[in-house]
Amino acid sequence: MSFEPQYQLSRRILTKVFSLVVVLDDMYDVYGTVEELILFTDAIERWDISALDQLPEYMRYIYRIILEVYIEVEEELSQAGIPLNRAQYAKDAMKEIIRSYIFDAKCINKWLVPTMEENMSNSVVSSTIPILATHFFAGMGDIVTVEALEWLSKYPLMVQASSLYCVLTDNIAEDEVGKAADAACFVDCYMKQHGVSKEYTYSEFGKQRVKAWKDMNSECLRPTAVPLPLLSVVLSIPRLAYILYEYQGLDGFSASDTKTKELINSVLVNPIPM
Repeated sequence: MSFEPQYQLSRRILTKVFSLVVVLDDMYDVYGTVEELILFTDAIERWDISALDQLPEYMRYIYRIILEVYIEVEEELSQAGIPLNRAQYAKDAMKEIIRSYIFDAKCINKWLVPTMEENMSNSVVSSTIPILATHFFAGMGDIVTVEALEWLSKYPLMVQASSLYCVLTDNIAEDEVGKAADAACFVDCYMKQHGVSKEYTYSEFGKQRVKAWKDMNSECLRPTAVPLPLLSVVLSIPRLAYILYEYQGLDGFSASDTKTKELINSVLVNPIPM
């Protein structure tokens, strides 16, 4: 999300949290029952080791790791002389995405029948942009102020547009291969609510993605709401989504034998000699 050497702490924090998010996403989409996931959601809201007692055995492992990771984050921030209030923003972002995941789980399992507007509102959080950007901000040093963290927590246009692009791009890619129940829920919801075909839905999603890019670009025009390096963190996520899904024309995140592997190798394994 930012390659500069001074942001190594942000990258370290983000690596841990993104790994958690991937596991949690699968747990809520595929593995857990709604009843179990409600218990886990409540445990996250409580954020206390005593909540382990109410969880199924397989959930206790990931819950314990979540608490341990955030203790590590607080220690790393303290060692770097960074205000610890950023850790609270990070915890709040984790709680928010868990709330969005339980909403998705209830929709997938027919506990809820959401409107397209409700899906869109929830997707701002489930896109992972707020949680990833919040955790990256946490380690960025003095450039991040309380005002910047508050700006991010209010889901401004930059976050909404980035989330919209990521969610629509991801859902189209996954729906085309029939991979994810939540993708089908998103596409089917639009089709049923508006009485249109899948082809028309894809076309409309494409128009919305174009508008999202325009909104993201407009937010980067001076004067900006927050410093440009912070906007760039948010902008880097839809750029990644483009590489993983739109540029490759398939799901380049889940499948390891795609162009993604070649791209990673070109940067980390076989870089161009300088």
